[in-house]
Amino acid sequence: MKDIHCLSLIGLIIVFSSCTHETTLQPDLEEVVYFNTQVLPIFQNTCAVSGCHNSGTKEEGYDLSNYASIVSKGIIPGESSKSEIYKTITGKSELMPPNNPLSVEQRTLVRLWIDQGADETIDPESISDSIVIDSTAQGASFCFSRDVYPILTSNCGTSGCHDATTQEEGYNFTSYETTIARGVISGDANQSKIYKVITTSKNEDDFMPPSPRSPLTAAQISAIRKWIDEGIKNEECAVQCDANEFDFTINISPLVETYCQGCHQSGASNGGVILETEAEIRAIANDGRFVNTLNATNGYSKMPPVNNLTSCEVDQITNWINTLAQ
Repeated sequence: MKDIHCLSLIGLIIVFSSCTHETTLQPDLEEVVYFNTQVLPIFQNTCAVSGCHNSGTKEEGYDLSNYASIVSKGIIPGESSKSEIYKTITGKSELMPPNNPLSVEQRTLVRLWIDQGADETIDPESISDSIVIDSTAQGASFCFSRDVYPILTSNCGTSGCHDATTQEEGYNFTSYETTIARGVISGDANQSKIYKVITTSKNEDDFMPPSPRSPLTAAQISAIRKWIDEGIKNEECAVQCDANEFDFTINISPLVETYCQGCHQSGASNGGVILETEAEIRAIANDGRFVNTLNATNGYSKMPPVNNLTSCEVDQITNWINTLAQ
């Protein structure tokens, strides 16, 4: 009888132990876990889905679709055991995802990422040289004014950072001359400070744009790399534009990403405005703020403040906004 009780107790222990999903893998702790390629896809594919923890639903206040929102709640950098998000994916509190627990490998990556500081680390290998700006498709050779300057002014050359007034750490990205004055080695992006800080892990160098701002996209990083490797030329070229083409995905979203999102994202919502999703962009279009800021009308300041869109691009956005009211 005593043996039977012992066996029963062991069985209960096994049953209750199976209700939690603690990680068991122990990879090299010295290896950086990259947020963009190893952690973010886990959250986006299993948690940030419609009806759960995406930017629209935010079930129980959790938005797990991007870095800024992930670390804003439920994450204690350096302490996975105290982080609510980690507790839920291991079953130490309510198990999530409820019907399809994460694998041991996935849970381990999340744990290591949190314990390493929960930084927005980016894998340099993910910045593929094959992702480049298609210059020929845009009608001219690669141009600083069209392909690089808007990225720098929107994401870096802003008030309090690297504008003409602040010039944080001596960097000023408000003109061609000030941009090349420091941190750029013509013909060698890999040795250029400007390129290093937008691609290298925080554990290796100071990452820019700093958290909680979103990192540059692969296409933006590729544009800067190509400009440096091709000799940091100060070339200008016309932007191909047709005011009658104003599809949101093809025409409007890229303009907002280039000229607006640097200041209006989860980590840098200037004026309380976030322009990361179509719904958020539609909101300021429907209430008139978009048109008013583009044209500096009805008491609104002109936006973007430094790098202006062409009249054709403004017409594209205006035509798109007009269709929303139809």
